[in-house]
Amino acid sequence: MQEVIDSEFREQTILSVLHRFTYIDRFDRVLVLDRGRLVECDTPQGLMEKDSTFRRLYKARGSPDR
Repeated sequence: MQEVIDSEFREQTILSVLHRFTYIDRFDRVLVLDRGRLVECDTPQGLMEKDSTFRRLYKARGSPDR
């Protein structure tokens, strides 16, 4: 399914709710919500480069589940 999204909707805005980090690097922006409130918004790389909630969640999960 991700391949279809990548090829057929390349020029479209895609909103995706992810509970796993498998394809997180394919997205331009990550919004992190905590109890329904926005706590962070940046590129996946930007959030990984600083002490962020996203980085802590990513590291707690371990390697991506590919």
